[in-house]
Amino acid sequence: MSDLTKLHRALEPELSEGSVKRKASESLYWEGDKGTTVNNLLLFGVQHRPDFMVLINDTRIAIEIKRGDSGQHVREAIGQALVYASHFDFTCCIIVDSSSDKKIRDSLSEDKERLALQRLWDSFIIRMSTI
Repeated sequence: MSDLTKLHRALEPELSEGSVKRKASESLYWEGDKGTTVNNLLLFGVQHRPDFMVLINDTRIAIEIKRGDSGQHVREAIGQALVYASHFDFTCCIIVDSSSDKKIRDSLSEDKERLALQRLWDSFIIRMSTI
């Protein structure tokens, strides 16, 4: 929560520390939190929902985390990110590379992959990262 607190402090420096912490806490929506609902989005007749959602003022950010070790998981992550880009201002997609040789993570240094990631950002405001 620290980075959200810093962001709210920068956006509204006049707020008290308690108000900044409260706003930061209220900015993060996660289905794992029993008191939070991240609503489904309907696109192509199918329901979709990001893993997390961050709301800061009028800016809506979708966050998707995908764990996998194959191209299928990468394609799913990109597809989900494109769906969220149609409903959110920004989309962050994190792929957790569970392959034994970290082939997905290591591929990001290749020219084709860097170009594809740059196009996702330029065209759809999707930031993808692999760990």
